[in-house]
Amino acid sequence: RPGAADSALTGAVSAGFDACAGSKLLRPADCPQGLPSQGFVGSVQWRLTSDAVNGATVSFDAQRSLFSVTGAYAMAVTYSEAGAAKSNTVTGSYRADLYWDGSRPVLVSIART
Repeated sequence: RPGAADSALTGAVSAGFDACAGSKLLRPADCPQGLPSQGFVGSVQWRLTSDAVNGATVSFDAQRSLFSVTGAYAMAVTYSEAGAAKSNTVTGSYRADLYWDGSRPVLVSIART
């Protein structure tokens, strides 16, 4: 396994979740959260409601040279759909894939599992 510390890997995943929470889309790419919509959606604001890396597990796949971090997440969202204010929560488990570039972990994606 490359010399990546678990804390560096979970730190990269935490930063990835921050980026996912900053999305203005209801179904952001490479993020685990997402909701279906029936009409025009605007004013999307995601918020993490738990620490997604607390209790997460780190593993390494030598055949693919990829690290995986698995855990659970919880997010809340407010948005407008066809002019009506809406809110929801999304929870579940995730798998984040990362590779080590020789000096730091690089997050590839975070997917709902």
